[in-house]
Amino acid sequence: MEQEIQRLYLNDMTQQKLYKIFGLRKVAAMPELTDWLTDLPTLTEREITVAQVYQERLLENIDSWNEQELSLGFIGPILN
Repeated sequence: MEQEIQRLYLNDMTQQKLYKIFGLRKVAAMPELTDWLTDLPTLTEREITVAQVYQERLLENIDSWNEQELSLGFIGPILN
């Protein structure tokens, strides 16, 4: 029996649909990511503090930010 292909259109996607389709879920910690990040360069106390501030900001706003707000409010400052 041939499987039907479902077409997905970006403009129809919502966060809820993405969570359902791809089995996504929010997690506070991810061991695989923690393991991957263990070989990063050592950060200064100031860098750690800044990263934590932006992490908290991200967690507070992730459900309401659009792509541009995410870029300006989190990705850009972290890369800077």
